[in-house]
Amino acid sequence: MSEEYEMKKKYNIGTNNPNYRHGLKSHKKVYQAWIDARFRCNNKNARNYHRYGGRGITVCERWQKFENFLDDMGDPPKGLSLERIDNNKGYCPENCKWGTPLEQTNNRYNTTWLTYKGITKTIKQWANEFNLNTATLRSRIKKKWPEEQIFSKHKFVANQSEKRRVRI
Repeated sequence: MSEEYEMKKKYNIGTNNPNYRHGLKSHKKVYQAWIDARFRCNNKNARNYHRYGGRGITVCERWQKFENFLDDMGDPPKGLSLERIDNNKGYCPENCKWGTPLEQTNNRYNTTWLTYKGITKTIKQWANEFNLNTATLRSRIKKKWPEEQIFSKHKFVANQSEKRRVRI
């Protein structure tokens, strides 16, 4: 058994929890989302505590009872999981939704956003659009390349005191 499972058992999180009553077993996925959110935020021994409770992310008072969480969120549609809309705020009805894996990937605390020609996307999204490697984009941004060159298919090579374009 995993260490995380043992901690959930020790801290009465799961089937031994009084919130896990007869009749709620049909809501297994939403119940697990509720358990996981509370665990990440409240247990300093949780694997990802530093990304949640350690950053001040909390579960609102209303959602300390599973029934309230279920009333507010309902069961998740297939393929979706619990997501905080503003990654720097806690778990509460006005800040949570059921999100796709892509939405969750784009909503991480360490996601880098870039605005180009008035459109804001993640580095990964821009890299996909221009068929470039994300590391290439990050490197060009770090080196403070001019905006028109960041997304270029050309490789700019320093040649003594001038830069020349080389098609890649």
